[in-house]
Amino acid sequence: MSDEDRQTLAVADAPTAKRSRSVAEIEAEIAASRDNLVKTVGELQVAVRVAFDPRRLLQRQLVRIRGFYVDEYGGVRPERVVVTVGVVVSVVVVRRAATRRRRRSRR
Repeated sequence: MSDEDRQTLAVADAPTAKRSRSVAEIEAEIAASRDNLVKTVGELQVAVRVAFDPRRLLQRQLVRIRGFYVDEYGGVRPERVVVTVGVVVSVVVVRRAATRRRRRSRR
């Protein structure tokens, strides 16, 4: 490797080394950066579309719900079903009681 090649490498590797660039070089670098940014944004848009696809989200949630109520052998977990039914019945009873109170207070 010649001394000139070593100097060129040293200048390229040195972070504080300043070299003057032409307007064309700066414009080319900006254009390359812009193209890279456009490509990256496009990739992010595709990734977001795939990750937040409503059908995929719904499918994932259904799998989680089934996993909660079904054991590893395919049988229903009665203790979890009973708890869920109890919660739903409790919510219905509380809402009806609240509705009746509001109706009585209006009279």
